Amino acid sequence: MLHSFPNVRIGLMVGIGGAAPSQKHDIRLGDIVVSKSGAGDGGVFQYDFGKTILNCSFQATGFLDQLLALLRTAFATLRATYEMKGHQLFEDADKNLEKIRRRSKYK
Repeated sequence: MLHSFPNVRIGLMVGIGGAAPSQKHDIRLGDIVVSKSGAGDGGVFQYDFGKTILNCSFQATGFLDQLLALLRTAFATLRATYEMKGHQLFEDADKNLEKIRRRSKYK
């Protein structure tokens, strides 16, 4: 990938998680979840449900090393912005829908 796209500076490997939403965790397919690193871990965990199938819980089996400082800074900035301003997802969606409605007059 890096040979084909020389301007790519960082590659992230992502996966798809699947779960049923609950009252406590309303996470759905397509949502983006970012882990925050803590003391002694890199924030990217490997979980194995198969090892603890009897008690129906996930068991952390390992974690990756610390992320690059550039990514840690970017994540901290995103988190601080969210904590100060919240998100504007609904407002942004409404603005985009209004743009689509306006453009449809000219088709």
